[in-house]
Amino acid sequence: MALTLSKGNVISLKKGVKYAKIGLGWQCGTQNIDLDASAFFLGANGKCASDDDVVFYGMQSDDKVHVSGAVKYGGDSLSGGDGDDDDETLFFDFEKMPRRVTEVDITVTIHRWKTRNQTFGMVKKAYCRLIATDANGNPDGSGDELRFNLPDDYPKDTAILVAKLIKDDASRTWSFKAVGDGYQNAGLGKLVRDRGLVCDDGDQ
Repeated sequence: MALTLSKGNVISLKKGVKYAKIGLGWQCGTQNIDLDASAFFLGANGKCASDDDVVFYGMQSDDKVHVSGAVKYGGDSLSGGDGDDDDETLFFDFEKMPRRVTEVDITVTIHRWKTRNQTFGMVKKAYCRLIATDANGNPDGSGDELRFNLPDDYPKDTAILVAKLIKDDASRTWSFKAVGDGYQNAGLGKLVRDRGLVCDDGDQ
């Protein structure tokens, strides 16, 4: 069963959840749009400690896994969604999450938005969902799907902070927050710089 969240809602994950998958999907009609999911590992200061704390399609490692093993990037969809299946995925192992990490930001950006003149106004039925899984990334049936259906109202935005995973330091449990904050005239470079890292990619 899916629990549908609205913007701003926060749901605690069930205690004892070790693994989870965050899946993101969308529909783009007849035009191919290359959307890219990313995960940012943040400390108490709201910043990444190093370049290693960004999990995304451009990682140097072949397996696209955070140095801690806590998050794996599941692959890059280059053409955009045309159905109900997840287009991009991130797999989490909470037991490997570095203790210094208090939040994980989940974002989606449009690759080469500037040169292709594309915005999220061309994207429909976008969603983000979290499912508890086993160690192999398969749903384990231990909890409900948490689903955030983004509204179709980002006509000028080119990047979105979709959701956050937030750690409760006292209990060392995690919560899922539906965010849905859009950015205009910005790409992955803007998100990287906002989180304390250096990036000169021209926001492509």
